[in-house]
Amino acid sequence: MSHKYFFYIISIFIFSCSHAQNIKNEDLLNYSYLLTGENNGVFLGSGTGFIIHYIDKYFLVTNFHVLTGKLPLTNKIIPEAKDTNTSIFVIFRPVNKQTLFYPMKYLLFDTIGNRNFSMAVFNNQILDYVVMPIVIPDEVIKHWLEIKDVDTTLSYDENIPLQVIGFPLGQFIKNWQPTTMIVHSTINPIKDPDIFDPFVYFSDSTIRGMSGSPVYFKDPQGEIKLLAINSTHPDSTAQAPKIKGAAIFCKYVVDLIRSAYVRPSITGQFYKGR
Repeated sequence: MSHKYFFYIISIFIFSCSHAQNIKNEDLLNYSYLLTGENNGVFLGSGTGFIIHYIDKYFLVTNFHVLTGKLPLTNKIIPEAKDTNTSIFVIFRPVNKQTLFYPMKYLLFDTIGNRNFSMAVFNNQILDYVVMPIVIPDEVIKHWLEIKDVDTTLSYDENIPLQVIGFPLGQFIKNWQPTTMIVHSTINPIKDPDIFDPFVYFSDSTIRGMSGSPVYFKDPQGEIKLLAINSTHPDSTAQAPKIKGAAIFCKYVVDLIRSAYVRPSITGQFYKGR
């Protein structure tokens, strides 16, 4: 066999494997994780997150307000929360399935107070998404998204429905099944094309606890792509009454992951309870 023919066969094999690994609708429920904030043994608010694999690292992705317990607009404690978070719990499912939950605790700061996560700031404004490189333990069932699963074109058909998959009020439907909501995007009529605007706007409101949820759509080729991360946004104005919710394009999440690659991955601690 000639070297040219050999590499041709290998390239076909790689392409076939890559194509076969596109995410499927029936698998989407696996990619959302329930998150719970904690400070000094006190559990605070909950939200949703997901994991993206990049090169040889795994990045937990969620909202700034879910991870920290602080509002991105003011960097102050969420009014209904008692405190800010010092750690985040990711609720995994164990491989042996002998128990339902395998909660891993990841510290948000190191011993001298440096952040273990990366956040995005634009014009002195914190944007509502963060990434944190984490070590996923061998004892859990692992589900993550690849960079290739993310739509980075910032272009989509605003007439197609979007799927938001997360955990309203920190609850499973049954066992490990998160809630799926179908939302519809809407145009922001007061959007200034000269001002940076990372949002996908919804004409629907998502349920509390679904902050940080992945938002999916089908691209023009019919493949499911990760479009955005569900977020919070200021109340709609009189000029934009149809806006009920918003998400941030995951193109910006990917940019942050690439810049955060130099950060060390954080090893979590299994939480045995009290």
